[in-house]
Amino acid sequence: MVRVVALVVTVFLVLFTYLYSNATYEQQQSLPAPVRAAANDILHTVHDIVSSGDDNIGARLRYGMKRVGEELQLSGSGKQTADNDAFVAVGKDFSGDDFTSRMLSQATFTRSILNRADFTRAYLSKASLDSVTATGAMFDQAILTAASARGADFSGASFIDGDLTGLMAQGALFEKSQMTVTLFSGGQFTGAVFRSATITQSYGDRSVFHSADFSGAKISDTDFEKANFEKASFAGTTLKNVDFTLAHLRDTDFSGADAATATGLTQNQLDLACGDSSTKLPQGLSIKNCL
Repeated sequence: MVRVVALVVTVFLVLFTYLYSNATYEQQQSLPAPVRAAANDILHTVHDIVSSGDDNIGARLRYGMKRVGEELQLSGSGKQTADNDAFVAVGKDFSGDDFTSRMLSQATFTRSILNRADFTRAYLSKASLDSVTATGAMFDQAILTAASARGADFSGASFIDGDLTGLMAQGALFEKSQMTVTLFSGGQFTGAVFRSATITQSYGDRSVFHSADFSGAKISDTDFEKANFEKASFAGTTLKNVDFTLAHLRDTDFSGADAATATGLTQNQLDLACGDSSTKLPQGLSIKNCL
């Protein structure tokens, strides 16, 4: 009986992973935020299992299913619905406040101060965080899908295991922020600053990073497929196993960058970019000096 149940669960995970990962951005966005969070947990779990070299598959599956259950249980609680009633706070000071697991979809925090506030596991889908100051804030496992954070200051903030899919964050500051297994696909980050940020095992595919500043950042095992980095800067950035497949790199500055293990780079892409004598690229590729 146990084997049958395990087989059914495995088949479900495989089918779900295939259908969700191949859905369009609009189709994924049409799902409720809690369901999308559960879907992302399944995808991360399956990815970990596939890429893992150890035999601890059972533990990984149990962890993934536990996370999915927690997400769905949270979404169904009465408290979450009550929290969602037109939360509006413009220009307020919430420094150090606890918003853990709060349901704040479409909430308004415009120009508020959120320094060191804790939004762990909070639902902020379509919320307005424009021009907030949230230095050192915690957004671990938070859902910020299709939220707006134009001109926000997230310096030193943590977004570990967060979902920022479709985030509008033009001109936002993410300096020294922490992103691990973070989804920020399909977002708008024109002019955003990621200086000295740490980005690991994350997904920024199809996002727009026009004129964004990644100088001095440490980025590893991250997917930037089809992302737009026109006029962006990777000066002095470590780019370990970063995927640039079909990324737009016109006038992108790689001066002093270490991209020796980057994947998906082509000479045609790099002919549009620039660097310097200290730029490290995969074997066989070259780049012109920036003027």
